[in-house]
Amino acid sequence: MSIATIEKNLSAIKGRAAKGKRRERNKTKSVEDKKENDDDNKYDSLKNINAFSQVSRYHTETIDSYAKDIDLKDLNIFVGDRELLTDANLKLYQGVHYGLIGQNGIGKSTLLKAIGYKLIIGFPDQVQTHYVEQFENVNLDKRVIDIILESDKKAERIKKEHNLLQEAVEGGNTQKIVQAVLQIKYDRLCSALEEQEKVFKRRSRERAKEAREKYFVIEKQVNEAKR
Repeated sequence: MSIATIEKNLSAIKGRAAKGKRRERNKTKSVEDKKENDDDNKYDSLKNINAFSQVSRYHTETIDSYAKDIDLKDLNIFVGDRELLTDANLKLYQGVHYGLIGQNGIGKSTLLKAIGYKLIIGFPDQVQTHYVEQFENVNLDKRVIDIILESDKKAERIKKEHNLLQEAVEGGNTQKIVQAVLQIKYDRLCSALEEQEKVFKRRSRERAKEAREKYFVIEKQVNEAKR
């Protein structure tokens, strides 16, 4: 085989490899764009949800930081101009499993989103909620609890922090331990900034304004931590 033929074959192989990489990049970009569009659509849909309940004027003084039950009085939920719940009472007790049964379109998912994303004015701050979106292409071999935990960014962040600290401590280098702690603090600020951005994106009017002001405060803290 001549040198010219070998060079020609190598050129063809490189060309096919380059095309493959371009296709892979385009595919990755397409997936990222789809995810970004899905997130934007999700925030737009959440903006349309207006949910509020009765808030006592003594609410901040009487709140029990250890109470995990939910007792919302005069709960109202609207999606745009559509009324889903009016002056309803919602009671959920810790340790009890609940199921929502009803026809499609009556607002089951909307109620869960309002709870999961804490869109309800008057919802107890001490109660932690997590809404798991419907997934496509889920690995059916995984347990339900594993899928839920993987969707919990806070749990994933804690595991990452634990691994980072453990590695630094086991290394026995004081400087690396300090760097690990500073990195964790910075990552937490970035995470808080990202979450606050989601908050004001899914709120409207005055509530969005308040959330945006809080976002700028956290953004300032992130910029200071970079220095």
